[in-house]
Amino acid sequence: MRLPRNRPPVRVATRRWTMTCRTIVRVAAAVAMTVLPACAPEVKEVSTGDVGGLRKIASAYGRATARNGRPPTGVAELKPFLPEGEDLDKLLISPRDGQPYVIIWGANPRSEQAGETPLVIGYEKTGKDGTRFVFLSMGVVSMTQSEFEKATFPPGHKPN
Repeated sequence: MRLPRNRPPVRVATRRWTMTCRTIVRVAAAVAMTVLPACAPEVKEVSTGDVGGLRKIASAYGRATARNGRPPTGVAELKPFLPEGEDLDKLLISPRDGQPYVIIWGANPRSEQAGETPLVIGYEKTGKDGTRFVFLSMGVVSMTQSEFEKATFPPGHKPN
């Protein structure tokens, strides 16, 4: 094989190396895409209806905090930030355990006390099937009892 005079031999070697590396990366990616999903933990599907009320409360809580420059101190301060036509009494009850959500009024989702772990602002009182929905400063998540016990709460709040 003759090399063109305007290209040094190093470029051919580099091009071959690049092609080899690309092939290795493609094969590794294909293997990872088939193997890794089997290693991932099972994610439990959550019905939007189960958590929809708490998500609406969380969204309204965030909007009220942003607009007022401080978190709401009660239901009356939250109500203007809920979607129109929402039944507030129904919204504040968990459809899973039939009990009112525990909302920690005045908890600031943007405070330094949260540190690196998100701050709990609200949660289902008992939950269902060993889990409960929890409204954190970063959104609504599902937690097991052991995760809930390790969560960060505002100072002075003792979870049920």
